Amino acid sequence: MGNELDVRPLSWVARFADVLMIPIMYFVSGTTRELPQQTHRWNNTPLTHNQIAHLSAEMTVFCKGIGEADGIGSRVRSRGVLLFHMPILGGWRDYVVIQPDEGVRKWHIGWTTADAVGVSRIVLREHVWHGRVRMLIGQKDVSFFGICSKSHKQIGIRQVGAGRIGDHGQHSRVPLL
Repeated sequence: MGNELDVRPLSWVARFADVLMIPIMYFVSGTTRELPQQTHRWNNTPLTHNQIAHLSAEMTVFCKGIGEADGIGSRVRSRGVLLFHMPILGGWRDYVVIQPDEGVRKWHIGWTTADAVGVSRIVLREHVWHGRVRMLIGQKDVSFFGICSKSHKQIGIRQVGAGRIGDHGQHSRVPLL
């Protein structure tokens, strides 16, 4: 694999499924005044720590876990249902806002924790909120990394904000993955 990390684009079926999920995602977020989360099982690619071993820590964003997150969603993963992504069921609400370095037109965001590594197949675009994305923060420490859609190489990213689902703050219209 070298220094590249190829991220398979979403199929038209997956993009259509995302559209169908929008009303449900507004409901589980508990607010219609913010963009709902777009992450679904088919939008993510799990990775191994070996697949990202070549990534530079200097180009990542590290976020400390928030300790005991509120609600059952932060403690329970039952039969593949990820309750921590459902704020109305007590799931995670805190997020950080990540932005790529200037000049990156299309990119993907990935994450690594002690027990999970993955990358979103959703393409983030410079012309939409300057390529910014909101990412949920849970109990565990997490590092986020960026991958250029064109070159498949790591890009520099930085944290440009933070907030909480339901606060209707300045980042509420930034895509949430």
